Amino acid sequence: MRTVDQRIIDSTGAFLIGQLEQLDRTIHEPLQDFTWSRDINVRSDATMGHDFTSYTVSALASVGGIDPTKKAFISKDSSTLPNVAVDIGKTASPLIPWGLEMQFTIFELESAMLTTGGSIDEEKFYALKEKHQQDTDIQVYLGDTTIPGCYGLLNSPQIPYNTAVAANGTGSSTLWINKTPSQILQDVNNLITTVWTNSAFKYCPRKILISPVVYGYLATTVVSTAGSISILAYLEQNSIALRVNGTPLEILPSKWCTGTNNGNTLGVNATDMMIAYTQEYKLVRFPMVPMVGLPVQFKGAAQIRPYVCKLGVVEFVYPETLGINYGIN
Repeated sequence: MRTVDQRIIDSTGAFLIGQLEQLDRTIHEPLQDFTWSRDINVRSDATMGHDFTSYTVSALASVGGIDPTKKAFISKDSSTLPNVAVDIGKTASPLIPWGLEMQFTIFELESAMLTTGGSIDEEKFYALKEKHQQDTDIQVYLGDTTIPGCYGLLNSPQIPYNTAVAANGTGSSTLWINKTPSQILQDVNNLITTVWTNSAFKYCPRKILISPVVYGYLATTVVSTAGSISILAYLEQNSIALRVNGTPLEILPSKWCTGTNNGNTLGVNATDMMIAYTQEYKLVRFPMVPMVGLPVQFKGAAQIRPYVCKLGVVEFVYPETLGINYGIN
């Protein structure tokens, strides 16, 4: 008969771990999401050699003719004609150098091949790219408080309309969960109309960003008890933007619209906000220099490869084409 002693038990345990365990060799990365490339156009004409990006905005002026305050009408025997004037103002923003490096030894490379079946340099490169995306995401939406004048899409003081939404007959509550669909539509249309007016009726906003919590509420709550359409579809199909632009209003979720009272320490307000704007390159854009890898450097048994780029500051060429409301959640 076979005797089962401690030595056999121990060796069986090692066998089970080494041979009978099926290891899933897929590398499961952290859950992260970045939406900056969805919500803003990139200005890509800058290079590593540039320290600033800039743009100009022209102001035009003219006097009238016979009546200086009106049209430029003139008489048949006029000897002096009114003229026009142009004032060109320049705005400059810094391009901030950004860099990280990958470093690993030959021993790390060999060990990674044995333990995971993969390559540690690939994993570190993935981590480096994720960090670049994360930093760019924050830079686009919120800017950086350590750099003077470095604001993002959601917190720039250049945006002229940054106030709380109205209670709309709900007492003192501005929260959309306490409002009817028609009252929510009124909030949306009020913001769109304000931005449209500020832009001299040139640009009616085509896009609105809201927090994921509010987006989920709008997408899952029906307008009526009959369950015809969701509030989200109701807003898209009945906003003034559809009538003016001819296309439905685009409403999208952004985690950066979440207020600080919801656990988001980087939020721009104590309550959830919404921003309305037209996503066009000539109105608002983000300058950046793409990330490039420098030649591999060797130091002892280690291999080092630096990666660098430059991140700019959001350029609000026409800030009057954007508008912000907060207090919706």
